[in-house]
Amino acid sequence: MKPLLPRRPSLHPACWGLAMLLALSACGGGGGSSGPTTTITTPEVPRVDPPVVTPVVKPPVIGTLAWPMTLDATHPAQMKLLATDPDGGAITWSVVCGARLKCKLEGDTLSLEVDATAPLGQSGVKITATNPKGLRDLAERNVIVWSRAVANHLGSLAGAPDRAGLHLLILGDGFTAAEQPVFHQAAYDMLAKFASLPEIAAHLDAWNIHVGEVDAAVSGIPRAGNHPPVPPPLGSELGCQGIVRLLCPNAGLALPMAAKLLPHYTKVMVIGNTTDYAGAGGDVSTVSLAPEARDVGVHELGHSFAGLADEYTDLQINYPYYEGTFPNITSYATREQVPWRVWIDAARPVPTPFPPPDDFDAVGLYPGGYYRATGYYRPTMDSFMYSLGKNIGAVNGEAWARNVYLKGGAWSAVEPASGTTLQRSAQPAGGWLFKATPLLGPKIVETRWYVNDIERTDLRGATQLRLLSAEPATVRVDLVDLTGRVRQDQGVVAGRGWSIQ
Repeated sequence: MKPLLPRRPSLHPACWGLAMLLALSACGGGGGSSGPTTTITTPEVPRVDPPVVTPVVKPPVIGTLAWPMTLDATHPAQMKLLATDPDGGAITWSVVCGARLKCKLEGDTLSLEVDATAPLGQSGVKITATNPKGLRDLAERNVIVWSRAVANHLGSLAGAPDRAGLHLLILGDGFTAAEQPVFHQAAYDMLAKFASLPEIAAHLDAWNIHVGEVDAAVSGIPRAGNHPPVPPPLGSELGCQGIVRLLCPNAGLALPMAAKLLPHYTKVMVIGNTTDYAGAGGDVSTVSLAPEARDVGVHELGHSFAGLADEYTDLQINYPYYEGTFPNITSYATREQVPWRVWIDAARPVPTPFPPPDDFDAVGLYPGGYYRATGYYRPTMDSFMYSLGKNIGAVNGEAWARNVYLKGGAWSAVEPASGTTLQRSAQPAGGWLFKATPLLGPKIVETRWYVNDIERTDLRGATQLRLLSAEPATVRVDLVDLTGRVRQDQGVVAGRGWSIQ
């Protein structure tokens, strides 16, 4: 029998690690050793409570909405509102619409309808999604709205037929009754083109822009020489005068139609129902449905409305020239004689070399214009009267602005009638009351009142002057453009006057 070996005291399992590292018994017996005993104290580990996790509360998120770009009275819109809530709660919707829109909310469906009496403009829409915890998400958008309401074949994109100012009447030719919405959209696109050009947009509020519907029996515009059985109502044809890109109406049909729809029109434009790139100028300017043709429309109004000349070279054309006829062409070559010298920087040489040293639109005196490369000068290196789609330019822009005022865009009301001679013997007890209300707002124009050619500076911007006059007197009111786009005559663009005898 084998002798029994001495039994070693057992260690607590938790002490084995320390025993192996230190060869000491920190937790149990001494193993029979007579040496000193070393005691190891394990440091107390502080208790750490688990962190308190605060749940993140997130607001709802509105999904992508099918916002309409434009709205009109004939085509209401409906939108399905979409939103997600992280907690899966039910969404409550609310909506606020601008003055030109009528909004109706049923559950998550929003209906938008244009006020048929509202003028063309932008209207805001604000949509709010709220979850059960009161958290919100907001979506907002400006929508272009217009009435597109037509009475007796006449509607207005901007302004109204009985409003003071200028009246551009846009007629459609070659559009059937079912295609009139296509014509309306093309007319609106033409208006949007005007609004995109700063020199025109600065005074666009002086315009009333109308559409005249002329229903065609057959859709489209024929080519010259085709002689369709039923021609368009306004007689328009493509390729007239042997030029492929000309679109010519019959002015003998278009102008009487314009007078029937709007007797006091200022200018008439015809949109032809063809996607071919085409247009023309004259008493009746024309454009096609091609987007590029809108530049033709602006160019041709530059001729017929603003009185501008072509600035490009075309040796096939040989019209007579008379100095002073056009605001953008001169035969003078010295700074003192240039009609637009107020726009030329003192450091810029006259004539001006090519290219401009610092600014492509810089005003100077550039050789070439009125169809000739030499002998005439133009204000800028390039413009919409030189190349379609280019900038209008400062000098051409001033010509456009001055014609806005000259042709009816200055005053909304003047009393008494300008030029009236008043008798002192008939003076009312309270004195004479003169009224002159500008058509455009105070950020665009300002009145200046004069009595016997002395300005009443206290009445700058006023719309009336009251005067007691025991002696003969003259009264005048000048209208000054504040946009910076009119420099000649110190910015004076219109005036009215009276005399008292």
